[in-house]
Amino acid sequence: MQHAGCKFIKVVAAEVITQEPKSIVEHWTIEACKDQQFTYRVLIIPGTGGITDMVSNVDGSAATSAKP
Repeated sequence: MQHAGCKFIKVVAAEVITQEPKSIVEHWTIEACKDQQFTYRVLIIPGTGGITDMVSNVDGSAATSAKP
């Protein structure tokens, strides 16, 4: 998630956790300000000409825009 005071810099790792015919779950680790790293669970649903993704914390709780 993007935080106003701690911007996303880059993805530093992505790992496929599960792969089903209609969806993929990955863990993405991102680098943000002050060398902080955050890992998120990303559900990816491929579609015709695009994808839908849903982001949550690795523990399944909602990812929020609260300041880290």
